[in-house]
Amino acid sequence: MPDARTVMIFVGVGAVVGGGFYYFKRVYQPKQALAAAQVEVREWDARWNAARECLLGPKPASAKTAEALAIKELTAEKVEHGACTSRIANISRKDGPETGIDEVEGAWSAVDAATSKFAREYATNVTREGDNGEKLGEALSKLDAAHDRLLSAVELPAPKREGGTLPAATIVPIRDGKTPLKELRIDMLPSAGGVTYYGAAGDNQVEIHLVANAAPQVARVRGGMMRAVPDASWGALAGDKSVQAGAADAEGLIASPVALELKGGAPALAAVVGTAQSGIVVYGNEDKLAIARDVGGGKKPTIEVTPITLAMADRDFDGRVLVLWRDLKSKLHGKIVQPGQPDKVLAVGDDPVEAAESMDAVCLTRDRAWLSTGSGMVGLGDTALPGGVSTHLLGCTPEAAIGKTGPAVYAICTQAGCREEKGTPSRLHATVTAQNGKLIFAAIRGGVLAVWRDGAARYFTVPGDAELASSHGAPAMMLSDGKVLDIVAQTEADYVILRVPAS
Repeated sequence: MPDARTVMIFVGVGAVVGGGFYYFKRVYQPKQALAAAQVEVREWDARWNAARECLLGPKPASAKTAEALAIKELTAEKVEHGACTSRIANISRKDGPETGIDEVEGAWSAVDAATSKFAREYATNVTREGDNGEKLGEALSKLDAAHDRLLSAVELPAPKREGGTLPAATIVPIRDGKTPLKELRIDMLPSAGGVTYYGAAGDNQVEIHLVANAAPQVARVRGGMMRAVPDASWGALAGDKSVQAGAADAEGLIASPVALELKGGAPALAAVVGTAQSGIVVYGNEDKLAIARDVGGGKKPTIEVTPITLAMADRDFDGRVLVLWRDLKSKLHGKIVQPGQPDKVLAVGDDPVEAAESMDAVCLTRDRAWLSTGSGMVGLGDTALPGGVSTHLLGCTPEAAIGKTGPAVYAICTQAGCREEKGTPSRLHATVTAQNGKLIFAAIRGGVLAVWRDGAARYFTVPGDAELASSHGAPAMMLSDGKVLDIVAQTEADYVILRVPAS
């Protein structure tokens, strides 16, 4: 029988052997496996960062990957969408033995799945020349998240991604009560005080009044109806033989209308302004122009009828109505009428016949009317400013008329004349306005709104599916009161105003 000391020696040796085995299996081997995994991740990390820098640039403008991608595409004069193909083709995990660490292999599986998705979206983006930018940004963000998970799994520090946090644009829905618009027709030009659009919400036709830095005013209308500005509580409805004017209820019904007659063909409305107590209605048919004054307030309207061959009208939210018409000798005439104010007869220039033959569009600034003709923009006031540049009129602000003369080239016209200015890169779908004699541009890409002024850009986050609301490829012009910019945009669920500071 061995003595007690001998037994204790064997027990001690067994403990040492067991402890060494435990250390080897539970400490040494895992550390070696983790070190090998870190080497593999660092090597992949270098390849991924090279691809990422190719896409976003060395100093991304936002810490959020999708936003940084959008900003790079917004600011680049030219984007070569296939320029990063070789680097992206090199970001797959290399063949080799697995680490044997469940957490690390799970993270690699997430990276592989995110890499495959990203590669597909990148290929689609190249094929569509950037039209897939939003989905590419989302895929890039998911790959970044998988990348972070992988670094955490191998106990490496998370990357410090450059770029700050973008401010968010204020979202103002354009709705009939709680009902979103399903249609918004961008077919009227803004004047100094705002713009009127028409659309549909649910089963109802609506008239929308948009004024900068104010809540959208949405009111229901009937077919052939126009509500007044600035007082939308009343309006007029064109019938087969006359125009009916008066107070309108929430559904667009005029309960006790005043009939405004016009002999000849069926009349059409051109403008309704003023209040329910003192309003003006401009209407006409193929050969007559009618201006009804003192509409409402229990008074009998006075109606001025003029023979015409063509007429145009525009209205502003201060109650002014611009009326242009061509007489039977093709001579152009124009005036501005307003409740309670004498008519302002407009000088039409030295060649009124040419202008009358090519009337394209009109709008009102604070001090005059602007007419777009085949030869350029004409400012109509106490004197006629000659046509400047041949341009497509986009609308008016209080101080200027704005037109577009070509891809990314715009014109701004004031009393001092017209000048051209290059806007955003021509590949971008941009909107424009003017302040203090300078043009301001805006465009949206992948959930980022960019606003350019004096060549410098500011960026704001917007809904990821937001895009500029437009008609026939022309976006709605921005509105501004000098404090904010209001940009009409569309998402899958809504039409909205994107409101951001003007400076």
